[in-house]
Amino acid sequence: MSSSSSDDDDDDYEDEHEEENSKSSNAEEDEEEEEEEELSTERLLRRRQRRSKRSKRPKDIQQQQQQQQPSFARLLRLAKPDRRWILLGIASLLVRLPFSVAMPHFIAGSIGGVVDLNEEKFRNNVRYFFFAGVINGALDFWNVFLFSFAQTRIVRRLREDVFRSILRKKIEWFDAKATGRVTSMLSSDCGEIASDLSWVFRNCVECVVRVAGVSAYLVWLDYRIGALAMVAVPVSAVANHFYGKWMARNSARVQETLASANDVAHEVIGNVRTVRSFANEAYEHKRYTFAVKRWYKESVDQAIFSGGYFTIFYSLVSSCFVPVMILYVGGRLALEEDMRPEKLVAAMLYQSQLQEYFGQLLNAFTSLFKASGSATEVFKCLDGGELEEEEEELKKNKKILHSSTFKGHIQFENVTFSYPFTSSETTTKKEVLSSVSFEVKPNEVVQLKGISGRGKTTCLQLLQKFYKVDGGAIKLDGVNIDSLSSEWLRKRAISIVSQEPVLFSGTIFENIVYGENGSSDLVFDEKNGGLLLNESNIPRDVYERVVEVAKAALIYDDIALDLFSKKIGERGCTLSGGQKQRVAIARALFADPKILLLDEPTSALDQNNETIVIEALKRASKGRSVVLVSHRSSAAATSFVDRVVEL
Repeated sequence: MSSSSSDDDDDDYEDEHEEENSKSSNAEEDEEEEEEEELSTERLLRRRQRRSKRSKRPKDIQQQQQQQQPSFARLLRLAKPDRRWILLGIASLLVRLPFSVAMPHFIAGSIGGVVDLNEEKFRNNVRYFFFAGVINGALDFWNVFLFSFAQTRIVRRLREDVFRSILRKKIEWFDAKATGRVTSMLSSDCGEIASDLSWVFRNCVECVVRVAGVSAYLVWLDYRIGALAMVAVPVSAVANHFYGKWMARNSARVQETLASANDVAHEVIGNVRTVRSFANEAYEHKRYTFAVKRWYKESVDQAIFSGGYFTIFYSLVSSCFVPVMILYVGGRLALEEDMRPEKLVAAMLYQSQLQEYFGQLLNAFTSLFKASGSATEVFKCLDGGELEEEEEELKKNKKILHSSTFKGHIQFENVTFSYPFTSSETTTKKEVLSSVSFEVKPNEVVQLKGISGRGKTTCLQLLQKFYKVDGGAIKLDGVNIDSLSSEWLRKRAISIVSQEPVLFSGTIFENIVYGENGSSDLVFDEKNGGLLLNESNIPRDVYERVVEVAKAALIYDDIALDLFSKKIGERGCTLSGGQKQRVAIARALFADPKILLLDEPTSALDQNNETIVIEALKRASKGRSVVLVSHRSSAAATSFVDRVVEL
């Protein structure tokens, strides 16, 4: 009995021990899970960044190797339209420089007059110095003004050209680009290029003339002193060549990291209400801080490299070693060979100028290298290539259908479509539409139904020619839309009312006539930057058309008093959801399109606003072919639908 009881006790002990071990192991696992769950936002961001770097590193390296920076000749051609102002600046510079270069000579002559106790020599040199300084100062205004004026014109023209090129891009280009990167290219990159170019033009000319003149003067003064003064020139030139190449690569990286930070800032500020709704300010601050750290690291690397370069070749070689040699040799010549002291003074003054302006000449070439780094993305945008929609339209001579005969008959014939690649991590295409066929007869209202992801909204985008189909065809009145002009299609044939209508920050009138803004002479308000519109400066027929479509959209009673005066804020933030939707309906009707696209137009509205908007849509649908995308199946929402198509 005792042995059996002891055995039982041992078994109980082992069972308890196993239970304790299992509990402790489970507790440890729970703790590990809790620790994993409680990873800070910063660590999660770092982990995500490391994973993305590991996945992208080979491809990024390959892309960097394939990237070619724009040639210096192409950079210089940016300034060709402003060559008149640049040449005038160069001319005033050439007139000014002899007076500026001569000033140290008169200083040395004045000191020589004092040493020789020659009052006449002293006074003459002081007088000459004064007149040279006055003329130099007066002409310097034109140097600064003309080159700054040319720089401003280059920035303006470059930004206009880049913005025009951006607007001509296909939608898939925007799918692959973050908004912050695009705006950074417009604001930061264009400014950097123009600033560096203006520095090149002014300093190249000024420094070449000064270096050549000072070198000749020093050789004339004493060939030995001249040789010593120029000993640092070849060394600095070689060092600057490698420094400039490094700066070009670093400048491209700095601009890229700055654009990444702008991406985050633009996204957060544009969606600040969502950020505030989730009390997620701390997370977004950490996300922006993480992006800025990358820019900070590249900028610190630039500062360290630049500090070392300038310390060695400017502070030590040019400002210490060379002056010491000239001072020693010149002093020995003055003591042993009767060289006049004023020549030694002149040599010291001019050698400092020689080193200073030769350094600026090298900086001009460094700026050219930096500009080539900043210009990489800008020129890629300007080059366009396959993503320029307008160029494609011009080459193929697209046609239009006359409004008198256009009926609005829509046909989808075995349409297959997959969205283009938008990420370097994407490995397979997901087919959105597969052999989809349906038609919308003239003046018919058709509702597209189906679960999310079946391509209902995609059908609307394909109708607007935002993308090309992979297979099949989309036809209007029997004509393939690929052969139709995109501008005519979007401006005259089709209008859209989206789920979340995008309004601009002007007045209600400006938003309603938005589609016609590009076809008339516009007057802009110099003070506020918007359109200068009122009843006195717009055609009567335009005003009457706005009133007509506003009444049809059931928005006129709400906006009649504020049509021209009230600014509705960014994205129409001062209007209610129902008012924004009805303004969007009025905007869609203004062009009198034959086809109206409705993408979930009432999904974000309450019942009262939905009733008003549906009534407005019923009026808008009369005499038009309508494609409605809606998940709602209520009688009110589908009361004006003629037929339903399941996708």
